[in-house]
Amino acid sequence: TFGIKAQKKYSDIEWNQGTKRVAKLKKKVTFSSFGEFKGRAEVFQNGTLRLIHTIAADAGEYSFEMFNEGRCILKNKIQLHLLDLAQTQLPKDSNYSTGRKKQANLQYIDILY
Repeated sequence: TFGIKAQKKYSDIEWNQGTKRVAKLKKKVTFSSFGEFKGRAEVFQNGTLRLIHTIAADAGEYSFEMFNEGRCILKNKIQLHLLDLAQTQLPKDSNYSTGRKKQANLQYIDILY
């Protein structure tokens, strides 16, 4: 989950991974995800992007653009690193659930910006 704390008045938000469109929230109501992210990406009204069932190809640089009436009012980039949980030891007091089924031993990481 990538959070952007949308504090400005906006109408649309677009998320991309490099040149690939990931998801878009239009008029804070209509949500769309695209290509290989269809059904795996979600944008919330506060601008947060959530990816589920992550795969190794999901790692990389993501950018978001926030628009108000067609004019870009904010843009930024975030780097997503994925951990292979089969090779990563988590602390015993970790909040990560070990009972969930993990696809390809990869789990998404929460990043709040």
